Order: sequence, then structure tokens, then C-alpha cells
Amino acid sequence: METRVELESATSRDITREYLELERQLASAEVAEKQYLVLLGQAKDVDDILKIYQVLYQVRLETQLIVERMQYLEQTSPIVLPALWAKPAYAAKALPTASVRIPRVLKLAVRGLAISWLIVASIAIWLIMIPAWATVLGAICWRRRAKKRLATERAGAGA
Repeated sequence: METRVELESATSRDITREYLELERQLASAEVAEKQYLVLLGQAKDVDDILKIYQVLYQVRLETQLIVERMQYLEQTSPIVLPALWAKPAYAAKALPTASVRIPRVLKLAVRGLAISWLIVASIAIWLIMIPAWATVLGAICWRRRAKKRLATERAGAGA
């Protein structure tokens, strides 16, 4: 079943209300973006950085959609209040490129790898040293026992 729209109308109040609502959403999205950028700067774990970056990406996509809708209203609806036209045009912010974060992520990855190797090296040293010391202590104890046995045999033979 096909429906055909003969006439679509919107009042200046509807468009103005929508435009003002979009401005409010844009301001809210910009505040959220700033907060996520602060969190991103404080993140120390790679997983946290990636999670925050993903949310930041979504916020910026929403911001871009809001800006595009506002621009569409400005271009197609001359009935929007003239006071709204006096405001500067909003531009969508570009997402930071991956190269901006690569040095920090690489630094964290190298640090994690270094810590892992330190742990492996410590375990290896302990696995080598414990049997070595046990062998040395065993040899010392065996030697003392052998000396005592020899001393008691000599004392028993001489008596």
C-alpha cells in the first residue's frame, strides 16, 4: 500500500523549537566531549584508553549529526527566528588521528612487556638458584656427616 504525502508543513515555532533543542543537545554533547577528553588524558591503562576513545567517538558522531541537522534547518527553513541566524556556524570537530595516541600506547605496551620479562626472569632465576643452593647445602651436610662418621669410626677403632 502506497501513501503519498500531498503537503507537509511546519510552523516557524516547530522549526525554532527544534533548532533550540538541537542547540541544547549540541551544548550538552560538547560538555560531555570535554569531560571524556579529560578522562582520556588521565587514563593509564590501554583498555581504559580504548574504551574512552570509543565513547568519545560516539559523542563526536552525535555532535556531527546535530550540527548537520542544524545546518539543514538553516539552509531549508527561512522561517527560523532571525536571532538564531546571528550565532556563529558550528563545525564538527575532527576525531584525533591514531598517530596522536600511538607513542603513548606504544610506551605502555613496551612497559608492560618489560614488566612481563622481569617477572619471567625472576622466576627463572629462582628456579635455577633454589636447586643450586639445595645442592650446595646438601653437599655441605653430606660432607659434615661423612666427617663425623669417619671421626666416630676412628675413635671406635682406636679404643
